[in-house]
Amino acid sequence: MLKLSLILCVVVAIQVFGAPATISPNILKSLNSEGTVDVLVTVASPIRQVLSTVKTRSFATRGQRLTYIANALKAHAAATQEPILEFLSKVVPASAEIKTFWITNKIFIKNADAGLIQALAARADVSAITENRKYELIQPVEAKPAKSNIQNELEWGLLLIEVQKVWDAGFNGNGTRVGGLDTGVRHTRESLVNIFAPDYNWFDAVGGLKTPSDPNGHGTHITGTIVGAGGIGVAPGAEWVHCRGMNAGGSGTEAQFLACGEWFACPTLPDGSEPNCEKAPVVVSNSWGYYGGGKDFMDDVIETWIAGNIVPVFANGNEGPSCGSLRSPADSRLPLVAVGATTIDDKISSFSSFGPSILGQIKPNIAAPGSDVRSASNIADDVYENKSGTSMATPHVAGVVALLVSSNPDYTYEEITKRLYSGATHTIPSTKGNCGGIPEDTYPNNHVGHGRLSASASVLG
Repeated sequence: MLKLSLILCVVVAIQVFGAPATISPNILKSLNSEGTVDVLVTVASPIRQVLSTVKTRSFATRGQRLTYIANALKAHAAATQEPILEFLSKVVPASAEIKTFWITNKIFIKNADAGLIQALAARADVSAITENRKYELIQPVEAKPAKSNIQNELEWGLLLIEVQKVWDAGFNGNGTRVGGLDTGVRHTRESLVNIFAPDYNWFDAVGGLKTPSDPNGHGTHITGTIVGAGGIGVAPGAEWVHCRGMNAGGSGTEAQFLACGEWFACPTLPDGSEPNCEKAPVVVSNSWGYYGGGKDFMDDVIETWIAGNIVPVFANGNEGPSCGSLRSPADSRLPLVAVGATTIDDKISSFSSFGPSILGQIKPNIAAPGSDVRSASNIADDVYENKSGTSMATPHVAGVVALLVSSNPDYTYEEITKRLYSGATHTIPSTKGNCGGIPEDTYPNNHVGHGRLSASASVLG
């Protein structure tokens, strides 16, 4: 009865007294069934104004730019979160799990009860309280052992996008770091062990492991496609770093994804100490999301990455070919790179999700090889697997970003995406579709965006 009374008080606080904070309906459901709920408290002071100051400044190096952004956001969070944290220190046990985020100005609270949520909702410095939702890996539609474990033969996707021409010109990702937000990586693999970045290379937002691990296998596969040696990786001269944001089953919470988002913006050692923003990757490959669209919880992270010239690449989803079947965050209002999938015959993969987004944006932005892609397995150091999905297409694009930055470290975010899109080929056979009213022979369209990825045209063109 007491629990029901507290829940009713929360409803009263929202509906009768006009509490300033909005509360996710899912919170009330969880309180009713569980008694407590893990929540994210949004501070009523968004980061956008802080990020806008970046545009008015010039920086001698990318590292200086990233350090300025991180320090400004940390100062903003410290100042605006302090009153809320002081309040929490008085009403929750010292052992309570609370984590602050500077990249999005939110506070995570584990096992919040109705009374605490009511009190927070009544505060003028709280704009929203949402449940710590789970998001899923975009699972491959097919996975099977590779017919061969022999190295040094270029995979069909690399041949199709013509990486060899770029390598021959002297650009193989050298001088860059590339990131993956996924299930982890088997770092001892023959194709990955020698290009694992020497420091600031790993963070585990799920289990806190200090050395890389991948109990799922998905993260190992996508990392192989970005940088793997032996003919599987687009940018084998790059160094890879990784943040584990999903568990063995392939799911992660908003708080875990936000923790990874912060880490990529300003990496730390595996224990979270000694941040060094100069170690940030040039691109982050993401193959996860919410089917149904319209979820914007990563927007602050994406906006921060873009401000720091970190390219966010997201898989569009494997729920195609229906129109509007893409996932979030691929459907973000922000200019991230959303990726569809194609086959060895340069056709649209049957599973590749189509746009437009809920907001009417053309999605995906580009397509890349995603069907029957051979890459590294987590089973053993010398085993390979073939997988199909937009998850497999996305790391191809991430690899080409590394090639672009390798060719010119001074490229801005806008220049990188412009070259990606302008170099895309228009060779995709028509399915006679016109999602969003845009015919397939018009580019960009809601099936393959600007076209199929071409490393040679984007980097050398």
